[in-house]
Amino acid sequence: MTRAEDVVELVGSIGELAPDEQRAVSPLDALTETDKRVYDALPRRGGRTADEIAVTSGLPARQVLGPLANLELSGLVVCRDGRWKLVPQ
Repeated sequence: MTRAEDVVELVGSIGELAPDEQRAVSPLDALTETDKRVYDALPRRGGRTADEIAVTSGLPARQVLGPLANLELSGLVVCRDGRWKLVPQ
């Protein structure tokens, strides 16, 4: 006797029950909208102060420090001598 799970396992891969294909996931996919704005405000070369990032992102200065901390914990940015810069991917 065949169980329903066996049938799904056998025919699921050829029909609508097939699992979605795995796609590469970027660390940027998990960022909030504010985190993305701050990330996008950083230059590809060199660094910026938090105040410069605020101006470029269009966010108030007090709202960029949290996202910068999140980005640093995610390994996407680093702060050196008060200037934030992107970590090469």
